[in-house]
Formats: sequence, structure tokens, C-alpha cells
Amino acid sequence: MEIQESSTVIPMPRIGDKAPEFKAVTTQGEINFPSDYKGSWVILFSHPADFTPVCTSEFMTFATLEEKFAKANTKLVGSQLTVFTATSPGSARSRKRLNIVA
Repeated sequence: MEIQESSTVIPMPRIGDKAPEFKAVTTQGEINFPSDYKGSWVILFSHPADFTPVCTSEFMTFATLEEKFAKANTKLVGSQLTVFTATSPGSARSRKRLNIVA
């Protein structure tokens, strides 16, 4: 089988760029980004697939601040490219409170 190279280059988004549209199945159901969040601010964050301890603390920090973000009309969407495998005691709470894309 011959591998064909694509000449299409998709640049990484930069601060101020419009976020790409996507659909995803999450721990809280399917989302359509950004249309499901119209009229709200959104913090879209992600972490590497190897899920380091730093990622756990970031997710936990967002989870504890979720109510404050909600009062500011801000939704949190966390993403990971692989299955969410955190084993820390608070990880289930984080997954439930945040819209973590698995």
C-alpha cells in the first residue's frame, strides 16, 4: 500500500482566532461546539493524552471554580484525545462537573 502525502496544511489556532466547529460525545452527552454555547463565554482547554499529575490538578481547579465561572456566564469544556483514565479520588467529580470530551 502506498502512502500519499497531503499538501494541505492546517495551521494551529492562535489567540483571537475563531474556534473550529466540532461535534463530540462527552461525559454529559453530545455537544455541538460552539453552537451549544451561543451567548456564553467558553473556556475550551485540553491536556496531553498521557494525563500527567499536572493535568489532574488543572481539571480539579476548574471543577472547584465551576460555580464562579457559571455566575460569569462562562462554560467550561475540557478535552483529551484519548479515553479519560484518571484514577485520582476527585477525577469522577471533575468529569461530571466539567464537560470533558473523551
